Amino acid sequence: MRGAAGGARGKDVTAPVLMSVPSPLEGEGIRVYTYGSAACDKTGLDGEGRLPSFEMTRAKEPAMSETASPYDIGTEILFGAGEHMDVAAVGAAQTPWWNRTLCAVNDTWVRLGVLEGDFHWHKHEEEDEFFFVLEGRLDIELEDRIVTLEPMQGFTVPKGVMHLPHARGRVVVMMVEKAGVVPTGD
Repeated sequence: MRGAAGGARGKDVTAPVLMSVPSPLEGEGIRVYTYGSAACDKTGLDGEGRLPSFEMTRAKEPAMSETASPYDIGTEILFGAGEHMDVAAVGAAQTPWWNRTLCAVNDTWVRLGVLEGDFHWHKHEEEDEFFFVLEGRLDIELEDRIVTLEPMQGFTVPKGVMHLPHARGRVVVMMVEKAGVVPTGD
């Protein structure tokens, strides 16, 4: 296994690492992680077949800052003004939680999301957020009610309102928001 700095295949590396290493305990559902800096080869062992000499803990899951976000969200604009777009094809080619800006229209972004499961409670202090379901069923939980959207139905969450989107199965949704919005909320 390699550290974050990588290196040529089969070469030794010295780099910060966070890796799961083989352990006799793994068959019992216990993962062993090492974290730190060490010299190791592609197996994660030092030159003598031992684990590198830094702290090893059982069943330690990486901190949020060490893990990738479960969301694949970007704000780059995929299609310019005057460009034809096949929204159904773009949505069909993605897996949850994919969310991108299809295009900009004046001071707004038209975004496409492919969702499954729950997002997280969030709000947008300065922006309303419009949801329009193309495929599947989306429940938007507000503090006082749940709004259910089926295909070809829409709803605008007012700015400053806490909401939690629940995608019931695979959902493809178009969102219209003020350009520059932080998609994950404030």
